[in-house]
Amino acid sequence: NMDKCLECYEKAGILISNIGNAFHKHSAGLNYNMGLAHLHEENYEKAEICLREALEITMLLENDDDIGVAAILNSLGNVSSGKLDHSSAKDFYNRSIEERRAQLGLSPQQRCEYVVHTYSNIAIACCKQKQYRKAEEYIEMGLKTIKDVGDLSDEEKFSILTSKLYIQLGNVFIHVGDLDLSMQNFEKSLRILSKLIKMKDLDFQGKHIGVNFDEVEQEMHRTRHGIGLVLSMKGKFDEAIGIFKDILEQKKEHSYEQGNDMLNDPDVGKLLCDMARIESLNGNFEEAIMLIDESLTILVDWSWCSEDHHYVEEARELRFKLTMM
Repeated sequence: NMDKCLECYEKAGILISNIGNAFHKHSAGLNYNMGLAHLHEENYEKAEICLREALEITMLLENDDDIGVAAILNSLGNVSSGKLDHSSAKDFYNRSIEERRAQLGLSPQQRCEYVVHTYSNIAIACCKQKQYRKAEEYIEMGLKTIKDVGDLSDEEKFSILTSKLYIQLGNVFIHVGDLDLSMQNFEKSLRILSKLIKMKDLDFQGKHIGVNFDEVEQEMHRTRHGIGLVLSMKGKFDEAIGIFKDILEQKKEHSYEQGNDMLNDPDVGKLLCDMARIESLNGNFEEAIMLIDESLTILVDWSWCSEDHHYVEEARELRFKLTMM
């Protein structure tokens, strides 16, 4: 209950203020947590106020051991991204990387993970500004950062992270119209994830591999979705629809096993949107309308997510065109 959580934070704030030191380190932590709570609630204005307060206190204390300036800057980047201010988001993310590189007490692996995640966020912001070549540069920087670390103590974790970067690159090349390069990157992701999925049997045998297989399967679905998109853009509609339907079936089975509602998954909304697009191109307008309506039911609930925002616009545009036919 986020409202209850925020209420407790406010009470804690009153107690901290009574201590008499306005820049007490606990006040920085409190504002940071309140900022994250408001961010979760999509209240970007309040989130920004709390996070800026946390940043000011942390910098005045000159104490980067608790929360860290880098973490606060990264969260401010997420706030700007939520507000669709992608230019500010990039600035915050870049400042976060500078702070993270200078932060003491981090292993090379920890620093690599934080920096690569932030490069990925910057690439997303670049894509929102249609700066696809710039996005490509940041993703390549992320891949190079992983490669430069060399000895990765948690190889599986970095394999998943690498596959995510290849998926991003695949999507970037779709936007610039280089479908062959797009497919190459999706296939690189596919090879990495296929290798990890083969380790699942070992995990069941009690080897405790430490891989989050739910995350692996989710990234596998996104990879195959990307492959399906490329195939559809090459006019191979039957192959693309076959992949999309298979992904939906797997998601349905997983949702049933977990007791979750598949309609709460934004990736399902995106799949349905792309299936509707293919059906409309095939002249199956009734099927396309049914799919796009299902897609919008899901996507509208996720329209706050800057990464998925363009899909809502595309789905609405397609729905309008279908209505006119």
